Amino acid sequence: MDGYAIDIDEVTRISLTTTGHHHDHDHGDDSWQFHVKDRVYAGPTPDTETVTECVRVIDIDMADYTKSLPKTVYVTTGAVIPPSYNAVIPVEQVDESEMLEHGIISIPYSALVSARRNPWIRPIGCDIKPHTPILKKGDVIEPVHIGLLVQCGVEVVEVTCLPSVGILSTGNELYSHTRKGTGTGTIPDANGPVLCSLLAKYGNCRPRYLGIARDDDEEALTTKLRDSIMEHDVIITTGGISMGEMDIIEKVLVKNLGCDIHFGRLVSLKCLIA
Repeated sequence: MDGYAIDIDEVTRISLTTTGHHHDHDHGDDSWQFHVKDRVYAGPTPDTETVTECVRVIDIDMADYTKSLPKTVYVTTGAVIPPSYNAVIPVEQVDESEMLEHGIISIPYSALVSARRNPWIRPIGCDIKPHTPILKKGDVIEPVHIGLLVQCGVEVVEVTCLPSVGILSTGNELYSHTRKGTGTGTIPDANGPVLCSLLAKYGNCRPRYLGIARDDDEEALTTKLRDSIMEHDVIITTGGISMGEMDIIEKVLVKNLGCDIHFGRLVSLKCLIA
């Protein structure tokens, strides 16, 4: 948070021990003045504090006065807070009217009180606690995981590629959804796009629509399925598995491609609930 880093413990000590301060700190609307020592920006920072006094030409009386004030350092969002400071007052809550001339800012006492909760400083590691699992075996890597891995300094992870799934529709009556059919008796292939969309929704595979294969060309269908099996981990076909003369998917898979049938059909049972 762009603002001014302060030592809230110093403010507390001054509030408790100083009676001759020029402000009455018993009133929440009053302000405290701070002397701005330096400005710290986001970026690489050495381990030790290197903040130095800002050089300004001011009269002797003002110099003595600034020495009596509590110190502050301007910090930008993402900057490392110098070790001797433990709270930040947002710049929106600060009166900077005297800063350029004398290096002095004014902060409302109410802002100082709220700063005791330290809301604008993020300790290192506060976003991800030690031993927090970022990914577990079997998780699908999402964009947010990439950011978490980078934050944790992880450069390499072992992964298993998502399986590729080819979806092939069969039927002489079908035409692609990307073009209009010609003649009576043709229908658009809805199954293929629907299956692609459903699989993509799950996020656990890489679906690919393989188009439409005809039922009356066994050789072409065999070639299409053979090539598809070589290129994908799973092939899903729609159509061509009934008992008609043109349902040749099973023949192509078993006879031409040497596949095994693990079950031949699904039986639907209607049960009466008592």
